[in-house]
Amino acid sequence: MRKSIVASAVAAAFLLPSAAVLAQTATATPAPAAAAPSPFTGNFTLASEYLYRGIAQTRGKPAVQGGFDYAHPSGFYVGTWGSNISWLTDAGASGASLELDVYGGYKGAINDDLGYDVGVLTYNYPGTYPAGSPSPTPPKSTVP
Repeated sequence: MRKSIVASAVAAAFLLPSAAVLAQTATATPAPAAAAPSPFTGNFTLASEYLYRGIAQTRGKPAVQGGFDYAHPSGFYVGTWGSNISWLTDAGASGASLELDVYGGYKGAINDDLGYDVGVLTYNYPGTYPAGSPSPTPPKSTVP
């Protein structure tokens, strides 16, 4: 007898909320149509360290990163992304503690299984560099 009471209580605990939800959805008014997604998006990250292909860009220090993107329904897109870095200042450059990436392109689909994306991406390191130094390039990766 006691087992059947416990079993009934457990079954009721699972079934009653389901019945209430079904009753509520049957009488609820339909939800309004979702708004079209914005062509503008953004992102923000706090990272414990910025690693690029296994190479520390902030020498074990935290990184603040973020970006903005615009994607037109036609397939055209453009965006920017930035992060603090320290490898340039460690090498003697002054005021060069920022990586600013700028990109853009066009993407589309030929069919459901085949798409394309043609774009350009630049890595920029604004700052003042020692005389005679070449334009900055990220450290070479040792990861194949």
